[in-house]
Amino acid sequence: MDAAVIEDFVDHLVSFRALGGAIHRVAGQSGQREGWTAEAFAYLDGLVQDDNSGDPELKPSRRQMAGAVFMHGALDESPECFVALCNGVVVGALGFVVKGDHLGGTKLGTRQAIRGTAFELSLALAREASDRGLPVLGVYTGPDARSFHTRIGRRLDGRGRGSSEWLVEDCSYIIDCLEGRI
Repeated sequence: MDAAVIEDFVDHLVSFRALGGAIHRVAGQSGQREGWTAEAFAYLDGLVQDDNSGDPELKPSRRQMAGAVFMHGALDESPECFVALCNGVVVGALGFVVKGDHLGGTKLGTRQAIRGTAFELSLALAREASDRGLPVLGVYTGPDARSFHTRIGRRLDGRGRGSSEWLVEDCSYIIDCLEGRI
């Protein structure tokens, strides 16, 4: 893995943590998860209303909309997820499924507002995979997602166009390299 991947992680993780960001792991349903899901939906609904307002000043970007859709989907549809909070506000979520021999079904979305959120969520997934001794298999769609998957050291297109994976060794390497640096 390229050393630039680790440096990019360090840079983004330091930013997220400096703003008071924290990650919480969630499995199954709970009142807390329902609250976070409702908060993510309210944020998405607000963007939809802005988009439909006709006011170009309020129109959210394509990335903002996608981030909100995936953030809500991770909380609402994934059996297990990580939630990123900053000052008590949901700023991102990453949902996943344990599929026996790998972690998959990953869905990652953020508000695109707090630098480092997606990196911190990805690190949480790498830890989960390393702790379980399982690789992470997923897909990316579009150039923005491909770029992000490259930046976090994923192996791309090895299982077909659009595939993205971390081997267990990749996850362990990332964790080991970040130990003591953040």
